[in-house]
Amino acid sequence: MPILTLLFIALLIYILVMPAVAASRANRALEHVQALRQEMQRLRLLVVANVSSAPQPEVAPVPVVRTPTWEMPAPVREVSAPPPLPLKPAVRPVPLPPPVAPPPVVAPEKAPAKPAEPAFSLEQFMGVKLFAWVGGLALFIGIVLFVKYAFEHDLIPPSARVVIGFVTGLGLATAGLLLRNNKRYAVLSQTFCATGVLTLYGVSYAGQTLYGLYGQTVTFGLMAAITAGAFLLAVRMEAQVVAVLGMLGGFLAPLLLFNGRDEPLVLFTCIALLDAGILAVVSRRAWHYLTPLAAGGTGLTILLWLGEFFAASGYAHGTATLVPAAVLLFFPLLFGAAGWKRKEGATVTLTSADGLACMALLLCLAAVGLPSLAERPALLFGFVFVQYLLTAACGWREPRLFPLATTAGSLVFLLLAAWSVKALTAGLLTQALVIYVIFGVIQAGLPMLWNRLRKDGEALPEAALWMPLLVMVLLLLSMMRVPEASTAIWITVLLMNAAMLSLGAASRTVAPVVAAFAVTMLTILTWLLAAMAKTGLHAVSAGEFLTVLSVFAVTLTGGGLWLRQRLTPARENDDPTRTDWLPLLPSVTPFPLLILACLALPSVPFAAITAVTLGLAALLLLVAVRVRQWLLFPF
Repeated sequence: MPILTLLFIALLIYILVMPAVAASRANRALEHVQALRQEMQRLRLLVVANVSSAPQPEVAPVPVVRTPTWEMPAPVREVSAPPPLPLKPAVRPVPLPPPVAPPPVVAPEKAPAKPAEPAFSLEQFMGVKLFAWVGGLALFIGIVLFVKYAFEHDLIPPSARVVIGFVTGLGLATAGLLLRNNKRYAVLSQTFCATGVLTLYGVSYAGQTLYGLYGQTVTFGLMAAITAGAFLLAVRMEAQVVAVLGMLGGFLAPLLLFNGRDEPLVLFTCIALLDAGILAVVSRRAWHYLTPLAAGGTGLTILLWLGEFFAASGYAHGTATLVPAAVLLFFPLLFGAAGWKRKEGATVTLTSADGLACMALLLCLAAVGLPSLAERPALLFGFVFVQYLLTAACGWREPRLFPLATTAGSLVFLLLAAWSVKALTAGLLTQALVIYVIFGVIQAGLPMLWNRLRKDGEALPEAALWMPLLVMVLLLLSMMRVPEASTAIWITVLLMNAAMLSLGAASRTVAPVVAAFAVTMLTILTWLLAAMAKTGLHAVSAGEFLTVLSVFAVTLTGGGLWLRQRLTPARENDDPTRTDWLPLLPSVTPFPLLILACLALPSVPFAAITAVTLGLAALLLLVAVRVRQWLLFPF
């Protein structure tokens, strides 16, 4: 056993020394390359100076050629008369030579600019940074494993182990700070600081979870101080490795030091402080890639914790359910609040918040079959709606993220549909209808608020206008599940049709409203067929059915006429027939339903069926006159 300990210590020393040796050699190579660059620059300047100081060639003077004249010289007064001078022939003018252009003035060449360093050098990364980072991470893992080994074999007292861990972490961070002014050891200093932060995280977590030397308050204070120190080091040294390795160590420490006990307050307090520090670093240095990494590490930690303790700690029962609900709600709110206030990189941060919210919705969808949760729909769907509103707020802040909000709305619908099919009973129908109405108000209210309050002209995705129709599908499912409790369901159906009419008027769309009318008539048909198949022909009385059919025919037709009037084409070339289906559908479809009721329901009063039929015919005639569709009355 001592031999294994010595081998382990030698391995740690080797892992620590090899990156330092590699960094030293790489630094010497970089210095040599820099000296060569300086020598080349000096030679270039020397050549430029020689060219500019060279003597300029002399320009030969241009000879002046005088043109001869024909004037005779004055006569010389001599005794003897001079003989007559012969006439000289004309001398041709000598052409002037072309002017010699002066030699071009050679401007002295400017000193070449210092070549910019490459953004990323694979050789430098493989030779310096990679070995240094891997060495730092390996040193952290070795220290954690050594501490755990010493704890399991009781080699060192617990208090001494923690003290040694703190001294080691602080020593590494101090060594990194002392080396940061020496450019030759810039990478090594950053690695020392990052490893020191990792070590301090691990030792602080181990002192409370493994040894129990101090309580949760002390652990909270230590983690806060370490996070603040890591933030200051990363920002001051502009060292991304400190932030990356600090984040990695913060997420690995609970996993490496897992002791089998469920302590969610300590665990997620540490994770929250770590996320807050990373978000603060990103806000100062714009290292935006750290945000999704932090969100991914947070989500993975939550999944591992739930997989280990959800059933063992009884989080599906009683007030214990509030613990995972608070955890799953806090972190999306943390990232969402950070992204809402941020100007640069807001999209990345808000996307991380949406990802955590969608993860929470998927977990709820997986747990909806548990009876202990399904029997408490108010708690379950209150949590779900908060997550959904968070995604909608992120989409409002960044319109590019609105598809994620639509995805979250689809998950909420699937969750409601699954719960309605599996757990809806007559006793839970009132709560279910309230939940359906809340979901419908959210689905219809958000598009209307978007159209009224958005000032940037951003168009709402068309899919958002169809989302409120999902509530009608939920009401159809509830009718199939509990056909005997119809009064409350029909009131809810009327409210949702009114919401669809308001949405159609605000967005000036027709198709979703027509689809809502069609689903309403399908719900009436399903109610009749489900009641007949479940409890016999007498489950639905004729008077009740005729009343429901008449009320919906009149109200939906009136609403369709009102919306058609609101959407009257403003220009002559617009197609007016696109709104004709609004009053036509609810005024025509009651007749097949009335015929089916007469065939299926016995003892239908003749007077009642005659009155309803005449009333529906008068309504159809009114619609035909308003929309000018005379084929409805060919006579």
